[in-house]
Amino acid sequence: MRNGGPIGGAVLLFAVFLGAGAFFVHQVEQGRRHEQRRNVAQLAMGAAHSLEHQISSSLSASYALAAILRQAGTIRDFDALAAEMIRIYGGINSLQLAPGGVITTIYPLAGNEKAIGHNLLQDPLRRTEALRAVESRQIALAGPFELRQGGVGAIGRLAVFVPDGVGGERFWGFVTVMMRLPDLITASNLESLEKGDCGYELTRLNPDTGRWESIARSDGPLQAPVESTIDVPNGKWKLAVAPKHGWQNSPFSPLNYLLVGGISGILAFLAYLMLRQPGMLRQKVLLRTADLEEANRQLEAEIRERRLAEDKVRCLNANLERRVAQRTAQLEGSNRELESFSYSVSHDLRAPLRHMESFSRILAEDHAEQIDEGGRQCLERIEAGIRRMKLHIDSLLQLARLARDPLRISTVDLSGMVREISAELAASGPGRRVSFTVADGIAAKGDADLLRIGLEHLFGNAWKFTETRSEARIEFGASETGGRRVFFVRDNGVGFDMRYADRLFGAFERLHGADEYEGAGIGLAAVQRIIRRHGGEIWAEAKVDAGATFFFTLNSPGRPESEPDPHR
Repeated sequence: MRNGGPIGGAVLLFAVFLGAGAFFVHQVEQGRRHEQRRNVAQLAMGAAHSLEHQISSSLSASYALAAILRQAGTIRDFDALAAEMIRIYGGINSLQLAPGGVITTIYPLAGNEKAIGHNLLQDPLRRTEALRAVESRQIALAGPFELRQGGVGAIGRLAVFVPDGVGGERFWGFVTVMMRLPDLITASNLESLEKGDCGYELTRLNPDTGRWESIARSDGPLQAPVESTIDVPNGKWKLAVAPKHGWQNSPFSPLNYLLVGGISGILAFLAYLMLRQPGMLRQKVLLRTADLEEANRQLEAEIRERRLAEDKVRCLNANLERRVAQRTAQLEGSNRELESFSYSVSHDLRAPLRHMESFSRILAEDHAEQIDEGGRQCLERIEAGIRRMKLHIDSLLQLARLARDPLRISTVDLSGMVREISAELAASGPGRRVSFTVADGIAAKGDADLLRIGLEHLFGNAWKFTETRSEARIEFGASETGGRRVFFVRDNGVGFDMRYADRLFGAFERLHGADEYEGAGIGLAAVQRIIRRHGGEIWAEAKVDAGATFFFTLNSPGRPESEPDPHR
């Protein structure tokens, strides 16, 4: 840099970086343009393939009709057959039969009446194409052109030759497939190109003039379109596609060039500073060091503030824990008071009940002669009410004990426990015919006493509500559902209406009348409390007069979450 000095070196660096950056931006822009054309080309190829496939599929109907004519010499019920072919092949507006070249049959006829009686071999505009189809014996696609019945369409004609009876063939006529151009474009999904912000033009090579003629196009001119060729019978079509608004340059291209110029200028300026004043670098280092020290001071201040905030959070957490402990102690005291209240109420209720029972017994025994039949019935109702009240009091005490006693967790053999309960029930009703089915090897972790109470209630319910069955069935088992073990007790008893299932586990709730089935209505509430104390849930499924199934799960406390359940 001695000859040119710092300015010359900076100018040289500016020119080098500017040229390299401009070349790079140009290459990126070219690559983006190439990618854009490739994407449009893929769209054009897909649309062209769709159109070619639709034309081929539609023209295939003519081969099917020709095969029927060669075999049978005629087509019966042409309308039904044509309707089915139009539905199957698609893209077809009508099918026509032209024996001897004269159109006699069209389906659908509505809108195509003007074509009836048209002689293809005598029409100066259609004669050449018709004769070519006869000579080649291949399907010929004519058009698109103005149709006699109105509109623009393409016609696929296949000359049909049938046996002449002496070992040769004779010309029968034409099978014609008519495809209206708008419907063909719609069926080929070309309109999706416009939805993709692209314009298109569909052209065909006129076999007579050798020139490309426009068939259909979207609005607006096409700039440097991408073209895709479509092979059709006895001709070629071409689909040209281009963006509606032309091939757009990247909106960031000027910005990129400006950025390259700016970076080159910055680098040149930096080079100038480095060459001219090496001391400026040291000065910048000093400034950066000062900035870093300031940032460190700010960071230390933020750390101190964060520590103060953490101390405040710890104080708040400690206060919250104390308040939670206070509320927990208050709740436990309330529970103890409620439990004591339950026991006190139960005790206070028993005394007047005993007096009522004693006095009713004295009336029944000592004054029997003075009491008529109506009085005796009243006494019996009083005694029944006293027994029912005692049952409710005992049930309340049982619910209180279920919530009070601590759990003693162990591995419980549920299958063996259920067999014992079943044997006790069978012994209590020797005259009943009840079939017990108990799955083997079912065990779970839980409080054995509480689980036995729960199972006794469930099996007692099943026993009670199957007493009207001549052949009662009660089943106990378990299954794996959703990664958890579900136990069940199933019976074929009277069942219940699932609309009232939300009342099933409420205390003193009954879905059947007390005069139908005995009980206090507390059993299922006790079962639910036992299951919930084991971290599980219970639900039921039933139908009226079709039995009921009670499902429950157990997730006993005392077992860590990470410890797998050996019975699952």
